[in-house]
Amino acid sequence: MQLLAEAFHRNWFYVGALVVGTTYGLGGVVHVSSMLGFGEVRWSEAPLAWKVGDIWWGALDIAAVVGIVLKSPYGLLALALAAGSQIVAYGLAPDSFALTASHRATLRGLLYFNAVVLAVLGAAVYAATRDSGT
Repeated sequence: MQLLAEAFHRNWFYVGALVVGTTYGLGGVVHVSSMLGFGEVRWSEAPLAWKVGDIWWGALDIAAVVGIVLKSPYGLLALALAAGSQIVAYGLAPDSFALTASHRATLRGLLYFNAVVLAVLGAAVYAATRDSGT
């Protein structure tokens, strides 16, 4: 945790984390909107995997952006958990989340996006903390 807290001492890291956190925050808004009935399918009629995903990723995405704004390591952990769990879920059970070819294409894009985010986040934490000796 100290390593993640140390990374926030670099302004460039914080700004970058805010940009990435904002994208996850927007994802959280999409999940909450789906729960409120503004999704592609009425939430009461959505597949169970969609409902569980909306609750899980909605909470994690919002926790990530709030944590990052507050410069809390827990925001970065929530972001990493959201990204990693999407990679696992969409990689192992894509048919639970994709009803159409368009959905499958979106899931592939999300897999790549989350993988890149995790790789860049890891590299950024390393770069932000390598000189501090922590």
